[in-house]
Amino acid sequence: THRKLVPALYNLAREGELPSPFAVVGMSTSVGPPGEFRSQLLESVRRHSRSKPVDEDVWGRFAAGVETVQGDFNSAEAYAALRRRIEEIERARGTKGNRLFYLATPPGVFPVILGRLRDAGLLHPPGGSPWSRVVVEKPVGRDLESALELNGLIARVLDESQTFRSDHYLGK
Repeated sequence: THRKLVPALYNLAREGELPSPFAVVGMSTSVGPPGEFRSQLLESVRRHSRSKPVDEDVWGRFAAGVETVQGDFNSAEAYAALRRRIEEIERARGTKGNRLFYLATPPGVFPVILGRLRDAGLLHPPGGSPWSRVVVEKPVGRDLESALELNGLIARVLDESQTFRSDHYLGK
């Protein structure tokens, strides 16, 4: 998040390539209040962005859409809180309900997170509007058997059109 994702999103904002309106919601057990998280992300952008110095106007517009939800990915209550917060943001910012979930987590927790997203009603049906997408980042399995198992789970929760895989080892 700090080294790659947010600096890349900031650069897209700087280049006018992010949709407007736009919001980012960080969720973890350790994420703090939104203002604190924004400050941490600004420092990360200053350190890791390819565009320097940080354009304060662009950052201000980008940071206005950064929110947080503190919660454990195992907890159904955390996903209920996430859903409430996302719905508040969608109303306030007018994002039209489009959602992209980026799972930069250990692969072993993908099943829990996907199931909780589904059970909390955070995923829209495929092919319509608004849309939902899920990016699964990290190794998609440890070997062929575990990759097939994970892809089977993904297929039970999401349509292939909703699924994006970013596996750093896939090309090796």
